[in-house]
Amino acid sequence: MNTIVKLTEQEFKSIIENTILKETGEWVNDEEGLAWIKSLEDEVKKIENEVHFFEVIDVKGFDKYQGPYAVVGILGKGYYIWTTEDNLLWIEDFPIDNTSGHETSKGFSGTAKEIIDMLYLDYYEDVLLKKNI
Repeated sequence: MNTIVKLTEQEFKSIIENTILKETGEWVNDEEGLAWIKSLEDEVKKIENEVHFFEVIDVKGFDKYQGPYAVVGILGKGYYIWTTEDNLLWIEDFPIDNTSGHETSKGFSGTAKEIIDMLYLDYYEDVLLKKNI
């Protein structure tokens, strides 16, 4: 014999949210996720405070596996910054590339300090000198 169980709206929402998370890895703004976003936001704000041509536009969660990402502007061009497994920052598809061939796509990976140095010492200088990068 089949039994019909009536769920409250809250119980139903909880089941749906947990099912979606388990099936897709969808981002959830739980305590851990919000801490991850805050950590990334703090790091990109360090860069923004030091580099006058770097602007943080937004920071938000993507999924529970890849984590949050920051949308930034560097000399008016948009980029995504992600965190890596070894707690570095990775600027996706950045012209100065130190990650191709290392099991990841083109981009630049480093600490906030290394990114600040690269932006001032390499990228900004190259753009000012009108090199093709």
